[in-house]
Amino acid sequence: MSPQDSQLQAGITQRILEIAYKAPSIDGDTPEAVDFDWTAPRHFTGEQLETLNGIVGGVSRSISKLLTALLPTPIKVHPQPVSQHYGPGLQPIKGQIDYWASIVNGSGDACGLLIMPASMAVGWVAKLLGSVDENAGEDRDLSPLEKSLLTDILDAIGRALSDAFQVEGKAIVRLEAKPTKGHWELPGGEAEEFCRMLFSQEDQEQGVSMLISSETFDSLIVGQDESQARSSTADSLADLEQHVLRSTIRVDAWLGTARATMQDLAALDQGDILLVQKKTGEPVDVMIGEKVILTGLLAKSGSNYAIQIVTPTGRMESVSKASAAK
Repeated sequence: MSPQDSQLQAGITQRILEIAYKAPSIDGDTPEAVDFDWTAPRHFTGEQLETLNGIVGGVSRSISKLLTALLPTPIKVHPQPVSQHYGPGLQPIKGQIDYWASIVNGSGDACGLLIMPASMAVGWVAKLLGSVDENAGEDRDLSPLEKSLLTDILDAIGRALSDAFQVEGKAIVRLEAKPTKGHWELPGGEAEEFCRMLFSQEDQEQGVSMLISSETFDSLIVGQDESQARSSTADSLADLEQHVLRSTIRVDAWLGTARATMQDLAALDQGDILLVQKKTGEPVDVMIGEKVILTGLLAKSGSNYAIQIVTPTGRMESVSKASAAK
């Protein structure tokens, strides 16, 4: 095998293992270690977040205006800086009861949630009803009338959201103002990235949270060209993966090892038997490079030895799933 072929095979092996392990490749030179928060995505740059924060400020002012018109007393909500998170890092607060509603994108697909603590929901509904004690029974279920009033409040918040986040005059997000009480789960997989927007009143720790998929804002924040470029890059990576999956690569079947003295090895002759440590019937390892990817039993197919696969190790599952999906 020529050096060029060896290098190509090593590169293909590395790519397959990257897909299998979902791990980044490692360059030859190890960079200097630095502190970095790997738990937070970097979908948007600091400058782009500033743009998003400016829009969120407008949402806050619109919410305050619409709720003040709806409620008998003035309401003013203040936005917190937008933060970026992976989906698994956003979970319900232990012991807190929430009302939530789905947020959908311009295509009608779920892209996030609006979450309101039950104590805040009960308080705002109480204001609409003119109740004196706004915190009474915050853990109780709302009556049909109260739930209808909460829907009106969410509808006002949804209008402020849709009016602020538009591209070419069309809203890119929309709130489905159907409040649900209890546990909530974000849409998307574990790698889904979200922007968290928090709106709270003065002197209150709790507030209304909007958790929206970061990708939803691409066309608004990063611009149409870059958004299309990201999509094109994703398509190119998908094509590359398919090219890699169709490439041929050397696979080794490892039978086992044996230990012997130099004297015994020198005495071996034609017809002698060298025992390996693996017993008859035990599976052999199928390997790419030095990585075991499958195990199987020795078999025969025609005039050739063969391996009957019996135990996938799981390391190639992502590769086989990707291949089947295409």
